[in-house]
Amino acid sequence: MAHKTFLSYTDADRQIIEPVALKLRGIFGKQVFYDSWSTRPGDGIINQINKGLEIPEFMFLFVSKESLAGVVASNMKWSDSLLLATKGKTKIIPVKVDDSEMPPVLRKVRCIDMHAIGTLTTTLQIANIIRSKSSFIPQQLNTSLLEEAKLSLERMQKFDVKTLPRVEELGKEMNFQSAVGTAERMVNLYKQLAIDLMDDLPQNVLQQLKDRADSDYSLFHEVLAFKVTQPDPQHERNNIIRKLESAHELTFSTLHPYVAYSLHRSADFQRLNTDARAMLQSISEQADEFTKKMNTHEGDAKRVLEEIRSSAGEKGVTHQADRFQKEATEHKAQAKRWLWGTIILAIILVAYVVLTLWLRKTPCLIPTTTYDAVQLSISKVLIFSVIAYMLFLSARNFLSHKHNAIVNRHRHNALVIHRVLIEAAGEQGNREAIMVQAMSYILAPQTTGYAGGAGNEGISLRSVAKLLSKSSGKGD
Repeated sequence: MAHKTFLSYTDADRQIIEPVALKLRGIFGKQVFYDSWSTRPGDGIINQINKGLEIPEFMFLFVSKESLAGVVASNMKWSDSLLLATKGKTKIIPVKVDDSEMPPVLRKVRCIDMHAIGTLTTTLQIANIIRSKSSFIPQQLNTSLLEEAKLSLERMQKFDVKTLPRVEELGKEMNFQSAVGTAERMVNLYKQLAIDLMDDLPQNVLQQLKDRADSDYSLFHEVLAFKVTQPDPQHERNNIIRKLESAHELTFSTLHPYVAYSLHRSADFQRLNTDARAMLQSISEQADEFTKKMNTHEGDAKRVLEEIRSSAGEKGVTHQADRFQKEATEHKAQAKRWLWGTIILAIILVAYVVLTLWLRKTPCLIPTTTYDAVQLSISKVLIFSVIAYMLFLSARNFLSHKHNAIVNRHRHNALVIHRVLIEAAGEQGNREAIMVQAMSYILAPQTTGYAGGAGNEGISLRSVAKLLSKSSGKGD
């Protein structure tokens, strides 16, 4: 199995580091490889890589006063050699063993403060990092201190203190409900610091704020990692709460000067005025650029809109013309049927008249009394009236359908040619005049010779000239 994690420490720190290494070996087995170094950090891992083992994912470098007295503080060639051997795939995470100050080469890397959080919490945090279950973000050596400080501050600002009590999990006696108030005050202190404030701070202050934020977050993480199954849990719980209260005092003393500076910076009205003017100028320039773009596309938009209107108008006119054409066809078919009915009824009527003239000489139909004569006459008149009335209705229906067929055909033709007339008219006033007269011709009652009644006799030259003169007067 490949060694996923490598622990590197000096011979002088063996007694302090080996308990951590053994606990991690007990959790992860052979995935954890540890070795001390005497010449330079990473010698053990470089030797293992040279022997053909796979490159580990993490390297935890335990830093103390003894290690800082040697090559770690004196030069950076060891880090170059380590990065070259691991091909940049190994994340180097420093672990502070004591209160010594990190050398410049390691200040840009987020570290675990074992001196502040203790051996047990350090072991748990390393285990969570290996399991990828920790919010601790290992960084490479080229990460800037400013970015690290911002990440640490933002992590504290977003921390949810509601996760700390763990009442249901730990019970009434062992929960951390009493530590919530202290934690809230600490988080509120961090929230009063603006993230962009970090851009104005020097490197030593950034390091101070980052270390403070990481230490406080480690305490919160220690609360979350607390288990009632560990030895003497009551004492450990009380110890964590006392460390939180002490950490609050340290956090306040560390942050309050920068909180005051942040508030003063946010209330700098002259700076706000300058920023507002710059923003207004930027908005004005963007508005001018947007207006130019709108003017550029306005012509295209109008042309597209005109094409849409034209297409919609042509489609509507074509649809209505098709309706008139369909109506004309239906009325023509009905007129043809009623014409044949009229002809048949006329033939029946003539045949009946001729038949009555011949049947009057039939002996059985000759009336012998006055009553018979009256009854026979009434029957003949009644039959003649019914046939004649049916003939009249049939002829009437024929004339009506023929009239409607002709009118609808005229309307169809008018709709088809009206657009040509409108486009040829030129001016808007002339178009309106032709449109009004065309609509009057299309919608007004028409005379065709098949149906009576006064109606529109068509487009008169006088009416068109009158409308054109009125439209020209309005245009003037």
